[in-house]
This record gives sequence, C-alpha cells and structure tokens, in this order.
Amino acid sequence: MNDKMALLKGKTIIVTGGTGTLGYNICKHLLDLKANVIFTCKDTNKALKMVSELRGNISYEYVDLTNDECIENFIFKYKDKVDILIHNAALNGEGNDVYMVNYLAVFKLNEINPKKIVYVASNTYKKKNIELDYYAYTKKLTLIKMIELKENGKNVCIAHPGITPSKLFDQRRKIPKFILKIIHMFMSKPSKASLAIIEACINDSELYEWFGPSIFTIYGKPKKSKLNKKYIIEVKNEGKSI
Repeated sequence: MNDKMALLKGKTIIVTGGTGTLGYNICKHLLDLKANVIFTCKDTNKALKMVSELRGNISYEYVDLTNDECIENFIFKYKDKVDILIHNAALNGEGNDVYMVNYLAVFKLNEINPKKIVYVASNTYKKKNIELDYYAYTKKLTLIKMIELKENGKNVCIAHPGITPSKLFDQRRKIPKFILKIIHMFMSKPSKASLAIIEACINDSELYEWFGPSIFTIYGKPKKSKLNKKYIIEVKNEGKSI
C-alpha cells in the first residue's frame, strides 16, 4: 500500500459478489480507507449480517446477475454515480448462468459508466484445454474483452488474488474436505489476497499489466506484473476466445 490510499476516501465503490469470502474482505479494506461501499448479493440474510459486522458507510443491493431485468434496474439506479466498479462476482460450473455471471453481466454492468473499472481475473487464463473448464474459459474471455476496453481508452485495471480459501476454490476441486482444510493452511488469507484488488483501485496500470501476488503470482504482497501478452494476442488473432 502507499500514500495514494487516501484517494479512496469518500469515493463511491460498487463490489459485485460482496458476501463471498473475497468480496467481504474487499469491502472491509475499502471501508478502512473511508470509501462509500455498495455491494451486490443474492443472499440478503448474509448481506444484513455483513452490514452489521462492518463499520463504515456500507449498503447492499439484491442483484441477480443471471436476470436481465434485475441488472437493468441496478444500472438505472447507479448510472453515472459510481467512482469505481469492482467486478468480483464469479460462478463455477457449466451452462448459461456461468456465462451470464462471468461474462455477459460484467459488460452489462459497465453501462453504469463508472470512472474506473477493476476486474478480478484468474490465473487460469493460460490453462491448456481451457474450453473444457467453463469457469476458466469465461474468465479468460472476459479478461481479453477487458484488455480491449482498455485499448479503447476505458480506465480499466485488472487484478487477481492468487490462491486463497474460498467457496469457489473448493467447488473447483474434487478433494475431500479434510484435505482441503490442510491446503487452506498454506494459502494466502482472504484479507491479504484481497489487497491486490485494493492496489488496482488506487493505482493505474499499463496495457497487459495486472496486480497480483508477488511470489509466482499466487502468494505474497501484491505488485504490478505483466500478463502473457504474446499468448493473449495469439488467442485474439485466432478467435479462440469467441
């Protein structure tokens, strides 16, 4: 972190998927920096509990990211009123809901017209046979489109948390729970993993750069590093992402 942290004071910031492990910690850090936080959720009971636990100017909105009407209502309410939009929500599995949440809803929500977009990406974008992993495929597709937005002059920063305990991480691995608990012990805590997203909020980046953990891009303090530009350009030219 640096002296630029004060720049978030009083800023209106939306965090999608706020009640998840990573989303909760993103919101907590933003509140510590005196930002005004609005997070989206589907579970209002979790949202109410979260608001009662965290101190600061925080509120939530029920938004079903698989429902066009719900998204449109949210856009109408916050259009041109947001400083930073953090695309944190993600869904694992297969089918239209995953495609909607991980890709279509992201770009639909950009119609809010925030001053800055922060996209929470995944290291899986370089995975082989990615078409067989729908989560990784949709995250890569969105990453490439975010780069295109940046090429066209939008204020976009990309970040990734590395490997951290979360419901999403557990869902993507068919491992017994007791083994997962052991694995979690060696992972970045969500409170630290979420710092990469905060760095993306307070700093700028060049094209084909992102913020993430410093050690093998999976662990450690956040820093700015290079995306695999050659691979991304090859994918774009070959149309593999479409």
